[in-house]
Amino acid sequence: GRSLSLKLIKELREGSLNNPQHPSAGPKFQYSYLTELKLTESIRYAGGDPVEDWLNKLLCMDELNVPTIEYTQLCSAKDCELFYVSRDTLFSYHKVAEMFLQNMTALFVSSHYKNSPNDLQMMADAPAHHLYVLLPSSTINKSSFPQILCCVQVCFEGGISQKTVSNNFGRGQRASGDLIPWTISQQFCEADFASLKGVRIVRIATHPDYTQMGYGTKAMELLIDYYEKGIVTIDSPLVSPENIEDTTNINLMEERLVPKITLPPLLINIRERPVEQLDYIGVSYGLTPRLLKFWKRLNFVPIYLRQTPNELTGEFTNIMIRPIKSKNSPQNNNWLAEYYFDFRTRFMSLLSYGFRDLSPSVALSLMYHDDIPLLFKSKIIFIFKIYQTMKLIIYCRRTILNDLKIMPIIWLISILLWI
Repeated sequence: GRSLSLKLIKELREGSLNNPQHPSAGPKFQYSYLTELKLTESIRYAGGDPVEDWLNKLLCMDELNVPTIEYTQLCSAKDCELFYVSRDTLFSYHKVAEMFLQNMTALFVSSHYKNSPNDLQMMADAPAHHLYVLLPSSTINKSSFPQILCCVQVCFEGGISQKTVSNNFGRGQRASGDLIPWTISQQFCEADFASLKGVRIVRIATHPDYTQMGYGTKAMELLIDYYEKGIVTIDSPLVSPENIEDTTNINLMEERLVPKITLPPLLINIRERPVEQLDYIGVSYGLTPRLLKFWKRLNFVPIYLRQTPNELTGEFTNIMIRPIKSKNSPQNNNWLAEYYFDFRTRFMSLLSYGFRDLSPSVALSLMYHDDIPLLFKSKIIFIFKIYQTMKLIIYCRRTILNDLKIMPIIWLISILLWI
């Protein structure tokens, strides 16, 4: 069967209690309502089984309730700071690091539909994955345990040679990983996009008690500003090279798993860390009006929408991109405008087919973006052929036949949608 997330169960519980059909609303409503059942007896292990306790601790499942943050430790979003999380220290089995990892895992579990042990393994071992957390500035320099307001997990993608892309497409294959480069290159039949370097937002989770307070937006704004400006403090703390063991020439059979001599700090301010050179920031998510509004507010542009909904969530997968405007990257973003124009063309042609169930507000939001001019002269020529222009002139003169009147109206509506 399909798994239900804690977030979905919470929404169902609140919806049932607030529903006027609930018995607490009075005898006027005689409709059915949801009943919550809890299983307290274990079905796979005996009560207090040590193997189950060990497995729950190993997979960070022994405490999935997000800890409540005291109001004295809260602050406005503008007063928060973004920190890079050192994964070597996070998974060092230190007492404080274990508590911090447990809080991060609880945030991710409470905010997403699907979670598995593979997600924890990706956080720990995937070399392309990085973690960031948003913390209140009031608790940074204090001895108290830092309270997480928002977590962001990213993955670096791209930098693939055109030869590799051509060889894989020629054999009808697609390598694992690099979700956005492979998808866009295959969708637009262009191998140049895969050579661009980008970062994909894998997961972003805000504390469930403090949603809609700007913490998620602030975390993304700081992350985007970090990748674009790349400010690095001169006196950044560095680990001494003498304490780092060289493992470049050691294979997996000869590697010795021993505690490291020196570990970097668990939290590193992004102002004190070198930045990777990127061309774009991307995200892939299940399309909902709320998420679409969130990413468009951050100037992300949709360029791909899967035609079949996800089997688990029933949502269409949407890929959005924002170009990086750094000093070392080209300022010409015409490639993004071309991708968006092609996306709109295909999306409009499929509105009566695969996307017919989308709400009008979502469809219109996908077709408009303030930062990209759409109606170029070359595009008008592409939309209207010569014979179509002549039919429009005849239609305006009211000399067209009755059976041909509908086509000019459709063309006029289409051109209004492009403006």
